[in-house]
Amino acid sequence: MGFLDLDNEKTMNQMKTNLRMPRMFLHWAEHEARIGWLPPNLRGVFDMARAALWQVEGERMPLDALMRRLKATPGTEIAQALDALMEPSAGLLVAEGGLVFDLVQVSEWADCVRKADINRENGKKGGRPSGRPQPPTVTGNPPPQF
Repeated sequence: MGFLDLDNEKTMNQMKTNLRMPRMFLHWAEHEARIGWLPPNLRGVFDMARAALWQVEGERMPLDALMRRLKATPGTEIAQALDALMEPSAGLLVAEGGLVFDLVQVSEWADCVRKADINRENGKKGGRPSGRPQPPTVTGNPPPQF
C-alpha cells in the first residue's frame, strides 16, 4: 500500500483541519461499553485513530493519511490493529469510499455542530431564550413613579 502524498492539494482539500470543534467530547461510560471487549492494544489504536480523525473536519480521512498520522507502516502491529478495527464484525471503524471514519464519532460531530449553530444564533439574539412568556408591553401612559 502506498502512502498518500499529504502535500497534494486535492488531499489537503479533503482533510480540512478541524478548527470548529477543538475539543472531542467523550462519554467515557458509553465508550467503555463499546470497546471494553477489545484487548488493550486494539483499544489504544482505536483511541489514537479517533483522536486523529477528530483533527479533521467531518472525521473522515483516507486510510493512508490515517496510517501516516499514527506512524504505522504496512505489516506493523498498528496497521494490523487498524485492519482488525475496520472489520465489519468489529463495528468500530468504517472504510468506505476511500475514507476511514467512526460512525459514532461522525454522529457526535454532527451533534456538536448543531449545538454550536444553535448557540451562535442565540448569541446573535442576545442569548438563550428564557422559555418564559414575556409580559405584554403596555403602550400609552407609563405607570406613575413614586
